[in-house]
Amino acid sequence: MSKKTIEKNLVKALLRDGEMVYALFEHELEEHINEFQKSKKKDKDDYFFAVTEHTNDVAMLLIDEKNKLYVNEKARARLKDYWGESYEHNLTIMIPHMVDELSHGFLSVNGVKIDKRTSKTVNQAKSEKPRCGLCGKTKNLTKTECCGNWICDDQHKYVLFSYAHNSCSRNHDRYTLCSHHFNEGHSSDWKTCNKCRNDFETEMYVYYGTNEYNFEKLENPPKFKPTRCAKCKKVINLGTDGYTMHMGKYYCMECAALKW
Repeated sequence: MSKKTIEKNLVKALLRDGEMVYALFEHELEEHINEFQKSKKKDKDDYFFAVTEHTNDVAMLLIDEKNKLYVNEKARARLKDYWGESYEHNLTIMIPHMVDELSHGFLSVNGVKIDKRTSKTVNQAKSEKPRCGLCGKTKNLTKTECCGNWICDDQHKYVLFSYAHNSCSRNHDRYTLCSHHFNEGHSSDWKTCNKCRNDFETEMYVYYGTNEYNFEKLENPPKFKPTRCAKCKKVINLGTDGYTMHMGKYYCMECAALKW
């Protein structure tokens, strides 16, 4: 995910009252609640909030001074209560830092102390352990050779000839332009690389550049005509569907099994 896209999503959710996604909270924030509470207590923070972004969705958690939990829109509303008229100003300053943390595979976590003499708040960003940029897990990680992003070290989970997509590491290595660009030794950025563009037919180029196994995606992928089975005319998604080829034509798996 590009920094520009992450910033757009954070601005929409935090400054324009956009919808947040509870499933993302469950997937990436809920498991860290005990850890956040311990950190808040250890650092003597008055309140604490965490923000995450994944595939255009945003989630938020806030723990108040009484350790009450607020999730997503309620967390945003509680932070507005704390900051009042300073809310927009503070978030405008903080969002670029959040973007930088999220783009490098970290959660954006913030402990806040209230200055009792002035009733002003002091924000302290805390370091957070890295997470897989594809699934969000924080254990058994490694860095990709192609782009240096954190990812699950899980290629051992793949069973030979199973064609399963259960390994984050293998998925990024086998099904992205980012990895192809690196493995082929191309120069410059894969998103603007003409060699990568010429290595694949358009549909597969778009698939490798926009699927869920990418950390960043092509922002303006080229258009293409859908591929259809030469016999039944059913649309075949070359990136995800099964098919066979015969004399330069594509056949869906059902038609490929027929005896013509």
